[in-house]
Amino acid sequence: MLLDAALRVFVFLQTQGRLGAVYYSAFLTAWTLCCLPTTPLEVAAGYTFTPALSIGASIVGKTTGSLVAFALGRALANRFSGGRRVVASANAPATPRGALGRARAVLAHLQTALVSHPVQTIGMIRASPMPIALKNYGLAALPEHVVPSRTFCLVTVVVNVPYSVAWSLAGSSASSLQDAISGKARSGGGTVALKVGALLALFAALTAFASRCQAELRRLQARGRAPGRSKRDGAPSPAQPDGAKVKGS
Repeated sequence: MLLDAALRVFVFLQTQGRLGAVYYSAFLTAWTLCCLPTTPLEVAAGYTFTPALSIGASIVGKTTGSLVAFALGRALANRFSGGRRVVASANAPATPRGALGRARAVLAHLQTALVSHPVQTIGMIRASPMPIALKNYGLAALPEHVVPSRTFCLVTVVVNVPYSVAWSLAGSSASSLQDAISGKARSGGGTVALKVGALLALFAALTAFASRCQAELRRLQARGRAPGRSKRDGAPSPAQPDGAKVKGS
């Protein structure tokens, strides 16, 4: 139902020329703030406007929506927590078993990765197929020293650009708005082949980027669990300095 309403909006935008791209960018900002999927709109924009207009408007609209959502989420988190948010630690005592314990452990390792490798970790989260609410409001709920605002802004722009280019090119190969949403491209022509090749190259680059970030996150998680395993497995503790008191002596 929402997509039907969006299609009616694009029918109107088609009659507005370049001004329609401005309206679309503002509409996409509000759409992103509501945590709704942006891909159908970006594909429809690729059909409605020229490639340059659709790509530029999509980047501006989606990035603005993400940054406003992050700022709003950060402000609300600071207000309701009074600036005293507690950060989970990977070196904290063992968490309870079950779903809650696993969630707390994952959050602790994620925060460790965000602090040590913020660019890679935020990039992995933004490029992954998770709900947009977690990418914007979820990261905003973490303290500033865990997710710096400037780093979030920079990574958001870098990740949004190739996706907007890809979806705009996909939409420009459709023969109607309905085809743009369903993914049907015009038949024949070297232009379509060129666009398909560009899409494949962009998706391959994005997939490689996400895979590399995910591998780095797993390595950090494994390193964070290592001290706990050493103690449980009976590994010797670090040597104590000379003259240190030994318990029971």
